[in-house]
Amino acid sequence: MNRTISAEGASTLVEAVRARTSLLVAAIPRMAGKSTLLRAALEAGGASVHELSRRLPDLGIPRTLDDSYLLVSEFAPTPFADYLWGDDLRRVFEAAAEGRPLGATMHAPEIATAFALLFGANGVPDAQLSRIAVYVQIEVFGPWWEPERRVVSSIERVDGVSGGRPTTTVLHRWIEGEDRFETL
Repeated sequence: MNRTISAEGASTLVEAVRARTSLLVAAIPRMAGKSTLLRAALEAGGASVHELSRRLPDLGIPRTLDDSYLLVSEFAPTPFADYLWGDDLRRVFEAAAEGRPLGATMHAPEIATAFALLFGANGVPDAQLSRIAVYVQIEVFGPWWEPERRVVSSIERVDGVSGGRPTTTVLHRWIEGEDRFETL
């Protein structure tokens, strides 16, 4: 391991993918490793994916239900075709509510902010937000363009959502002062 994630944390993500649960990976800076971590978990868990984009009809969401992940490069209000926001983001959550697993990344400093953006800025209802079963937070040390270290600071199970506010159970966390990972 490169001290980014504990073996137990990595195992939790792989098992979550094998169970076809939806995951959201967040961090603030660019180049934090959000997409890399998500794709590694999906690959290790044996998941197939439908990469979503505004360049594709209906964003690339298949008409028939299968157990492949709907993969969103990032939830963000940008002109990039693979970054989804607003109506497109809501369409992804509607498709996930039909039983499709979702894998996505976004910029957020912690879970409350991430869910507030999805709920408040995008209008995703609680029931659909509750489809996110696992939330992963990454911290970056050093300048974003040349980080000294990236750390999965927490992995949380989302137990429910009310008014856009998630109730969670922390499964794994990094204790910065001791530079060690803890499984709860």
